[in-house]
Amino acid sequence: DPYEVVRRHQKYQEDHSISKEEVELPRQIPLTKKRVRSWFLFVPIFAIILCIAFFICYSYFTSHKPLKRAASVLEEESASVPSIPSPLSGPGKSEIQITHQAAKKEISKLKETETKDSISSEFPPFEVLDAGIGSEIEKEGGFLVLRGKCSEFKCNNQRVYFFTRIKAQRDGKIVHVWLWKGEEFNRIKIDVKPPAWSVYSYIILRPHCLGEWKTEVRDGDNVLKSLNFKATGGS
Repeated sequence: DPYEVVRRHQKYQEDHSISKEEVELPRQIPLTKKRVRSWFLFVPIFAIILCIAFFICYSYFTSHKPLKRAASVLEEESASVPSIPSPLSGPGKSEIQITHQAAKKEISKLKETETKDSISSEFPPFEVLDAGIGSEIEKEGGFLVLRGKCSEFKCNNQRVYFFTRIKAQRDGKIVHVWLWKGEEFNRIKIDVKPPAWSVYSYIILRPHCLGEWKTEVRDGDNVLKSLNFKATGGS
């Protein structure tokens, strides 16, 4: 029957169309899964990118922080340094000038001290230019002069003079020492001044002062010059 054939054909087509739809429907499901999987992949990648960016920023600020700290320390140190007042700032100007003058005075004093020390090290402070033993001292032309030079004197109550002319580098004292028979008989301290100073001392030879005598001029314990004479008995 032709109608039966047509009906069966339509039914066949309907069955195949349904099966085709049933076959095609499951293919749409993987598309959704792919989208979900792509999101799952995107999230960790994005998180990794954020971590890298954070690490870079942290490293940058960490590496530059010491420089900023050092700069702040330098600023604090520079701020703590006292500022020198301007030369045109009234009282400050006079204070600076006074300080400068005081420094100049200290330097000049130091130089004078060094000069004196160098002079004293190169030359002795006192030097005997002339020395003698005599019986009389006179003034001639404003200077002391020794008369009656001799190496032997009578013990008749006469004076014996010890005369010295001293070249002095500075003000000070020298000592005349009289020795009788090797023992100290008398000691006289005498002032001297630069550039040269004539000084003398004397003793009186009593009748009992017979024997060998010696005179010394000393600077402290240093003997600068010594002379000998003899005292004899006489009328």
